[in-house]
Order: sequence, then structure tokens, then C-alpha cells
Amino acid sequence: KKVGKKKKPDGNAENAVAESTEEAVMAEEDTKSRRPRGAVFGTAMHRSLELLIERVLRPTAAVPEENRDRFVRSCAKQALLEGKEEIPAEEVAVYEEYLLKIMECFVAWEKETKVLQCAKEVYTELLFSFYDEEMLVEGEEKPVWMNGTADLIVRDAEGNYTVLDYKSDRSSNYTEEEFEEVLKKKYTGQLLMYR
Repeated sequence: KKVGKKKKPDGNAENAVAESTEEAVMAEEDTKSRRPRGAVFGTAMHRSLELLIERVLRPTAAVPEENRDRFVRSCAKQALLEGKEEIPAEEVAVYEEYLLKIMECFVAWEKETKVLQCAKEVYTELLFSFYDEEMLVEGEEKPVWMNGTADLIVRDAEGNYTVLDYKSDRSSNYTEEEFEEVLKKKYTGQLLMYR
């Protein structure tokens, strides 16, 4: 919603700006409250990003700029179709809206960092399994067995690896700084295991 000066019938531009700003804030809060959550949304998000990387962002994708938006939308739609049994029909439009926002952010991140464009190898949704009999955990050596799926692993030309682990946690009750701390506490152990 555009926020700016507009004339009201009574001619009070200040009230008009205040009201339109309040409307924009209320619309943003409504959008946050409608944001999908849970495992079903997380699965759709992971799949849409996997498709986006494979079809649009990989150096070998060669999608013409004029077709990029259409390809991005098709990635979101395919992820939704693949999960249609679990996604309530009345929420499909909201899921799509948020998937597209996330994908826009991811495309902007890639344009800025060029991590994928400079990659020698790219692995999406890579299954892994790891066992160590004597891993140091909380100050003690313990046997550790871990398996899962790495969301995105990229190897650059120098042999360095970048690991991205997508999270769909909500931040609506926190400031940005508080939310970063929540994520650090919640996921630091997982990220250390990737090392």
C-alpha cells in the first residue's frame, strides 16, 4: 500500500498520512499473522528453493532475464502441487505469496554474493550420514550418529565449502537482534555438526 500525502475531503493532509500509515502497518501485521508455519510450509519452502537453484540460479541454467520471473513462479507452483495433499486449499494462495517472497530474497542474495554463479559444485537437498565414536559433546567424548539432509552445499573454485541451512521460523515477536539470538541458541549445535 502506498503511503504518502493525499487530500481528504476535509483538506487535512496530516490526518490522511497518519491514517494511510496506520492502514499500512495494520496490513503488514495482518500479512504476518497469515504467514504459513509448520512442517508443511517448511517442506514447500525447501522444495521451491531447490527448484529455484536447479532451474534458475545454477550457472548452467541459462534462463533469459525476461523469463526469470515466470520460471521463479513455476518453481513455487510446482512445490505447491507436489504438496497439495497436505496444504489446505484455502491456504494455497498465502503459501504461494510467501514462497515467492522468500525466493525473491534468495535471488537478491545470490545477485549480491554470486555464491552459486562462482560455484564449482552445487548440491541441493543432499542426504548425509555421519558417525563418530569419540566426538566431543558438551565437554564429554560420546558416540554420535547423525543423519539428515543438507539444504545447500556449494564448493567454490578454491575448494572452500559454503553450507546453507534454510529456516522458516517466525520472528514476529522479536526485534531483529533478539531473533538472531534465538536462532543462534536454537541452531548453533546443528551448524557446528556441519563443520
